[in-house]
Amino acid sequence: MSRDRTATPEKAEARAIFLQKLSEGETVVDAASSTDFDRATFYRWRDSDPKFAADWEIAYTHGTDALEAEAQRRGMAGVEKPITVAGRREVIREYSDTLLIFLLKARRPDKYARFERPVGTVDNPLTVKVSRDADDLAGVAEVLARVGVLAAGNGAHAANN
Repeated sequence: MSRDRTATPEKAEARAIFLQKLSEGETVVDAASSTDFDRATFYRWRDSDPKFAADWEIAYTHGTDALEAEAQRRGMAGVEKPITVAGRREVIREYSDTLLIFLLKARRPDKYARFERPVGTVDNPLTVKVSRDADDLAGVAEVLARVGVLAAGNGAHAANN
């Protein structure tokens, strides 16, 4: 492997700071902003330096672990929140059901992750993804009508998701 002739103490320090911030769960943009280099520079370094790419992956994994631990703490142990009741300051503990849902979906996707229900025949199922976009809904209605799931006046209907 050839030595990076443009390596400087400033670049080495920037890489170390960037990797530390990334391992703490910061985004690439925020980690880069802790240095004098922009995020594009770090992506170039990652693409051209296999060691830095490996270090990046390790730091990113540690950062994801940190984010997961924080989500679990907020979901299970809660966060203290100051409130005012009848002019008096009190502290309540709030828990995050949403964070727990995401953690359960990640850990047991077969049980908690959303799934798509096939529509059609056993031999030829049709999967329909519905968004809230009006154009998408009109397209879905057209497809359902074409396959006979949605027929005006015949009492047929699509299953609820």
